[in-house]
Amino acid sequence: MPRRTAFVRRAADSVQTLQVIAANIDVVFVVTSMNADLNPRRLERFLAAARQSGARPVVVLTKADLCEQPESRPPR
Repeated sequence: MPRRTAFVRRAADSVQTLQVIAANIDVVFVVTSMNADLNPRRLERFLAAARQSGARPVVVLTKADLCEQPESRPPR
């Protein structure tokens, strides 16, 4: 089956070699906690990788019940 989409990353031992992680995916769920570990830059990198794959990215924020002000917590 030909690849419609491909989620890739750089191979660990090379700067130029790409490694296909998944192919023919329609949706990528990027899941992150709303605790102190919430990192907007990391989330942005994951969203960019998902978008480049050709899939539609969806952000899922977890542990909102443990966040003091969840409505003000999501990154811009």
